[in-house]
Amino acid sequence: MVQVLFFNISHSEIIIVDPSGLESVSNLSANSINITVNYIEFIFSLSGKQAQNGSNKTKRSPEEPLYLNISNYSVNLPPNNDSTDIYFPDYLELSRGNQTLPFALLLQGANVDKSFYRGFAETVASYGFVVVVPNHESTIITDKGLYAEENEVNDIHEFMISENANSSSPLYGEIDTNTMVLLGHSYGGVASLYAIEGKCQFPFCTGFNFHRPSALKGGAFYGTNLKGPTGSIT
Repeated sequence: MVQVLFFNISHSEIIIVDPSGLESVSNLSANSINITVNYIEFIFSLSGKQAQNGSNKTKRSPEEPLYLNISNYSVNLPPNNDSTDIYFPDYLELSRGNQTLPFALLLQGANVDKSFYRGFAETVASYGFVVVVPNHESTIITDKGLYAEENEVNDIHEFMISENANSSSPLYGEIDTNTMVLLGHSYGGVASLYAIEGKCQFPFCTGFNFHRPSALKGGAFYGTNLKGPTGSIT
């Protein structure tokens, strides 16, 4: 089951879509970050798990982060050697927990450097996620730049599996490799939507096939739609 959240401040609405195509619409509050992380927590709950901070004795409000301190490290991500930042709850806080963390892949807007998403990534990580933010270079016809592609979804999934098994990784044994969500901004959100659909769509994907990993449970996107230059909204 994959669920998708769209939000756009200019329209003051949130649209939630399930696989059957049914939609529900509600007003968008001023705090779009809390909306996103709370919805991602809802997606996380669909996997039959419940995020916690090492103890299930104390209830918390949905707006309260699970973790107060966020750590990060950088890697060059195979197979394209993409410079990538990874955000996750602080080591000491993680050591008090007894479960693994789901991971979120953030696909950047066109030519938006990963550094611009630091604050957002840290906020999502504070709710109990490993957040992966790559700078992915690709070429659209003759224009080379930071353009997200669908194949990042499978590349990141494979990397998270290897990172979880790597004893020298800061996240060794800490990742729930069966629970993945997508975050996307603008161009990166469109690439994410086609990935969720399982459709290889140029220029976000080259070739004929795209395989959506079963670990992908849903996504939350900003400034994103599939509307073409003419016709109705897809």
